[in-house]
Amino acid sequence: MVDAQLTRDYPYGEALSHLLGYVGRVSAEDLLELDAKRYRGTLYTGKVGLEKRYEPLLHGQPGFQHVETNAHGRVLRVLEKEAPVPGKNLRLHLDLDLQRRRWRRWVINGARS
Repeated sequence: MVDAQLTRDYPYGEALSHLLGYVGRVSAEDLLELDAKRYRGTLYTGKVGLEKRYEPLLHGQPGFQHVETNAHGRVLRVLEKEAPVPGKNLRLHLDLDLQRRRWRRWVINGARS
């Protein structure tokens, strides 16, 4: 059984999306650049913006558990276990009012196109 969750919080959403970027599924090209051990079982990675630039800091380290089970899949004992290490938070100092104004201008100009 695999239980994995990826959570990244974007408190100001669209107003900062052009700076923050986004995460997406790990591609074959991504796998050529990523550390296999740190990305074992990982489905997502930073694709553009700050998400990509600070991916090594934000990602953390996945944990795992090797178990022995019976014929019914019931866990009998844990053979090996490594706890996950969460990624770091990234603290930014941005002019939110300026970013919101630019976002609104982009939306308005984009709607005219």
